Amino acid sequence: MRRYLYLLSSLGILVWSPLAFSAESRGSQLYKLCEKCHGLHGEGNKDLLVPSIAGRAEWAVKLMLEKYKSGKLGKDPGDEPAIRMTSMARMLNDKDIAAVSKFVSQMKPAKLEPTIVGDTDHGEAKYAVCSACHGKDAEGNQALNAPPLIGLPDWYIFKATPKYLAATGRRGDVTVNPEGAAMVAGADTVKDEKDRRDVIDYIMALQGVRGKSEEKKESSNKEKATVMPSVEKKVEAPKESK
Repeated sequence: MRRYLYLLSSLGILVWSPLAFSAESRGSQLYKLCEKCHGLHGEGNKDLLVPSIAGRAEWAVKLMLEKYKSGKLGKDPGDEPAIRMTSMARMLNDKDIAAVSKFVSQMKPAKLEPTIVGDTDHGEAKYAVCSACHGKDAEGNQALNAPPLIGLPDWYIFKATPKYLAATGRRGDVTVNPEGAAMVAGADTVKDEKDRRDVIDYIMALQGVRGKSEEKKESSNKEKATVMPSVEKKVEAPKESK
């Protein structure tokens, strides 16, 4: 208990008794545990490598919290953000997880700010492998426990994907994270940074977010379409016959 109180106080979080709040406010009160990293509005924090979670599918939030609590995620000493999540998730019981997941899903989604430069067309072709689990429009698949990719910051997807590579062994260990093991093959197809950037650029394009690569293409097209000044021809009036 002393260790529990120290962890909460060190994060600047108020210690409370869950019984002190109604069922309606349970989720919002529990979210105070998340604010320190994920932000007041669930907007995330790039410096802490923490993604935005506001507006995420309720089942997807619940799934991740359960994985962190059970130890399927967060065991790798090199994955600091996951270790922090594990400490938080273990403070929650099943009702807490359900309540805070619902609250997060009802938050207004954070505005995505593209930071990745990629080739959208090539990314679409490479994404075919990902779509088998994550869906044609990156909407996720609850039956496969494959979370949505839409709504996540591009920089987070870029950083998180290599954690599933067989060489790192961080999240793709079949003995503890079966769904993560399925990601190993998919991650291997984008282990090259350029391929990963291209796929991410395509995922952002699916959401109508124009990345830097698209802005450059648009700028280039405008330059090519520069209108040349028109030259007016002088039309001479017909000469009168004498």
